[in-house]
Amino acid sequence: MVGALAMPFCDASAEDRPKWYVAPLLGLSQMSDIDVDARGVFGSSGTTEVSLGSGFLAGVSLGYRFTDQWSSEFAWEYRTNDSSTVLPNGRQFEEGNYASNTFSLNGKYAFSSGTRWQPFIGAGLIWVQEVDIDLESHGQEFSYSADGDVGFQLLGGASYRLSDAFELEAALRYSSISGIDLSPEEGAQGQFMNVDYKPVSAQLALKYWF
Repeated sequence: MVGALAMPFCDASAEDRPKWYVAPLLGLSQMSDIDVDARGVFGSSGTTEVSLGSGFLAGVSLGYRFTDQWSSEFAWEYRTNDSSTVLPNGRQFEEGNYASNTFSLNGKYAFSSGTRWQPFIGAGLIWVQEVDIDLESHGQEFSYSADGDVGFQLLGGASYRLSDAFELEAALRYSSISGIDLSPEEGAQGQFMNVDYKPVSAQLALKYWF
């Protein structure tokens, strides 16, 4: 089986292969705890720690291959991570989540291997359609959100050609958006300022070439 995976792959020429692909994706999301500036959040101001746990992501991308090595993709993604927050005055929100809807544009470079495997690296820009922190305690939920912020991301991984039409891709990705100001939604009070959003993702995508 190992020999079959590593054997040379007689691929179609670059001109004959399809140039477009669509790829649904799923993955795991991890973020480090963050310190944010709370201003008048339920009567409390000062530095607040938001503890972040594991999470998941789902999305879809549309890509175009310029050459065997160079491609670009446009992607949409929904992500959520569990959170808990303690305000400067000691008020605790034991549950919650830090979630986002984002769009990204990435460029990717694939390394030639002569097999069905093809490692790659990439980088791109990420735009936030919406990002929010939800604070939950005793059945109550309060949300703080923002939109329109821009950041960057780095990615790397490998793809495995299943057939001329299907390809499986595994990737690690780091995204970074800094200085987000979150405003209160209905029922919430105050603001969270200078919030960072820097998730690390492990994701799996199934590409369909057409």
